[in-house]
Amino acid sequence: MKTILWRQICPNEEHLHVATIELKRMRAPAMHRHDFYECFLVLDGNGTHKLPEGETPLRGHTLYFLRPEHAHAIYGLKNLVFLNLAFRASTFEKVFSLAEFTPGLWREGDPVQSVELDEQQVEDFTQWVAQVAGDRSARNASWLLLSLARLLQPRQSTTLQRPNMPDWMADGLSRATESDVVTEGLPALTRIMGRSREHIARSFQQHLGQTPTEWINQERIERACLLLATTRLSVYEIALDCGFESASYFHKCFRQARGTTPRDYRTNLMRIQR
Repeated sequence: MKTILWRQICPNEEHLHVATIELKRMRAPAMHRHDFYECFLVLDGNGTHKLPEGETPLRGHTLYFLRPEHAHAIYGLKNLVFLNLAFRASTFEKVFSLAEFTPGLWREGDPVQSVELDEQQVEDFTQWVAQVAGDRSARNASWLLLSLARLLQPRQSTTLQRPNMPDWMADGLSRATESDVVTEGLPALTRIMGRSREHIARSFQQHLGQTPTEWINQERIERACLLLATTRLSVYEIALDCGFESASYFHKCFRQARGTTPRDYRTNLMRIQR
């Protein structure tokens, strides 16, 4: 099986490759692997994704995520148009290992994953890609990866798909991650779940192994990581934006979760992006 090498598509040592590809009717090509990380967004038309386990139709406004070991091929059935992004492996892995906020995507051992985007997410993503297309530096590759993680973060919470979780709890968690409930804290979480605090606390321990406050702080830290990586807000502003009552409590929770301070976390990301 053919392996496409990074130096073949980026001979000038770029850290990011961007291309809009249009495929008309064609026969199924042979599958290939590559030595870089890739994702592509289907913009229009119809096509097929060929994988070792079989062929599946490509869905519009859907992002597909591929690791180097994934074998695949894409072919068009009717004017397929997709936006293809590739990231140099060394750059990707530095950012991915530090920014632990994309659970379920690009993980080692996982099959090819996909996420359907709404219209606003498609617009945001394509605008970000356009911003960095002319400068494919490590900084812009890192910024784009972190922005993508921020875009998808509410959809990728690992707490939303636990087996045997009651519907009221799963629905409440989904609503909480996609709104300001996490910022507002426990009273807002109790309100949208429509159960007593005692009932909620027991259910969290049973299904998540943590208290509601621990879950809220976990989600706040995830949001803080994204803001530290993709904005110029001060640490204090981020603490308040994420719902922490004080900078000192934010530092304490962040260090417990990440093993470093918010400032050092941001500094390490900036070093990677140089």
